[in-house]
Amino acid sequence: MRISLLILSRCFGGAERHVLDLARQLRGHGLQVQLIGRHDGWLEPTALVDSGVRVDLLPTLLRGRALRRLLRDFEPQLLHCHLGKAARLSSSARLGLPCIASLHGHYKHKDYRHLHGLICVAPWQRQGIHRDYPGRVALIPNFLHSARPHSQAGQDIRQRLGIPADALVIGSVGRFAPEKGMDLLLQAFAQAQLDNAYLLLLGDGGEMPRLRAMAPPRVVFTGWVADPLPYYAAFDLFASAARAESFGLALLQAMQLALPVIATRTPGPAWLLSQGGGRLTPLEDPQALAEGLRQLAASADLRQQLGEQAIAAASRFSPGQIVPRLIEFYQEVSGQPAPDPTGQNTGLRDRLSP
Repeated sequence: MRISLLILSRCFGGAERHVLDLARQLRGHGLQVQLIGRHDGWLEPTALVDSGVRVDLLPTLLRGRALRRLLRDFEPQLLHCHLGKAARLSSSARLGLPCIASLHGHYKHKDYRHLHGLICVAPWQRQGIHRDYPGRVALIPNFLHSARPHSQAGQDIRQRLGIPADALVIGSVGRFAPEKGMDLLLQAFAQAQLDNAYLLLLGDGGEMPRLRAMAPPRVVFTGWVADPLPYYAAFDLFASAARAESFGLALLQAMQLALPVIATRTPGPAWLLSQGGGRLTPLEDPQALAEGLRQLAASADLRQQLGEQAIAAASRFSPGQIVPRLIEFYQEVSGQPAPDPTGQNTGLRDRLSP
């Protein structure tokens, strides 16, 4: 089977990381894979050279024409779009082949109504799909392969960053954008007043100057890192104060590594932690988050208990469980007639399961 993946974001984040992993996994399952991005974005032509995935970049102008040319050359059986820009281009370019999209956020009817299929990565997204959406819908979560850092990684990271070996390290990973709530996490860390504790923040973005200016003592900013995995080995617990989080790949990575988690009650983390592994706090409440940090910092036994729960809960999201379901959906949708974007035909055909 031949599959094209399309993503047109400019910056790298969770959705982009997922698309790279997806391309590799699909290729590993024997599919022929093309990954299409924008020439002025994060994707490099050599990003997947070792995996056998074809990478193509679209120009700024006449993208629809360029996309049609690339697809004619590759001859995929289905186009899998990621994020709204890709979905909109697949509509305007009039491609003449089955198209689906993964919802990495909220459903917008004008962006997705023309598609043959939608993939919800978390159950909460089901509620937002327009009742007249005519395509197929499946719940297929994001996945994460369970790589582990080498045994000395945490010690090496702490030494390089000047963090004492016996310090408690609270880690967080994400874009420095308002919706990720890094400012709330800084406030909570300051209010918690933890002795011998450090807050280690991985990421970059437009909020960086403001966050640096408001940071209390013992906060370490790494900037953007290409491979965050070794840094997780330096964490004792993982924290997220996001104002909005549709899934939470960084949080899932922490769970896979048996780290206890404390997060705000956004839809993605609430689902990921529904079988244990962490604590949830109200949105926009640094005081509640600070109290949760104090509780976790005070009890190594509690951290160990939650870490054991986390790794068990994260096992649901392995590539071995998720990727075959995705390929099955590809096969199902690629044989279907195009849906009617006016919403006059079948309505929502729902394949969602808990």
